[in-house]
Amino acid sequence: MNEDQNDCMNCGYCHDCIIATMEAFHEAEANVWIEENKSLKAERAELLAKIEMLMNEASILRDLIKEMNDEINPPERNCSCHISQPCSDCVDHEHARELKARAESHIS
Repeated sequence: MNEDQNDCMNCGYCHDCIIATMEAFHEAEANVWIEENKSLKAERAELLAKIEMLMNEASILRDLIKEMNDEINPPERNCSCHISQPCSDCVDHEHARELKARAESHIS
């Protein structure tokens, strides 16, 4: 470097100033990227924790549905709605049959 370049006060036009500005820009850009990457990693970890929690809850609910399904034992259908609507079989047991069918569809 010659003496004129040593006396430069960040003019922004000489070669050294342009290089220094570019380096500062790239360093700032890298720092922004690093911070964004840290933020994304934290968000990802948080989402993975939530997914794991939801999967555990889903497993618990599935087991509960299986247990409930085993306990719901409506009698065989003996519908006489064709004679008199609604028949006592439908009134007394249709809801249990619907619940059992819904439970079976979710656990299979």
